[in-house]
Amino acid sequence: MINVLINEQNNMKKINRMKKELESNLEKEDILSKSNLELSQQLDSIINIYLKEYCNY
Repeated sequence: MINVLINEQNNMKKINRMKKELESNLEKEDILSKSNLELSQQLDSIINIYLKEYCNY
């Protein structure tokens, strides 16, 4: 019975740790996604400037 309780406690600790890791990963993913969007917009701007200056676009 004691082993069952210990196992249950350990499992709950693992679950809580995994939840925290997931939350952290989701936050990192969100930051990366925003960063990628900003970089993509900057690249679009650079391409447009290039096209206007060098291709009379």
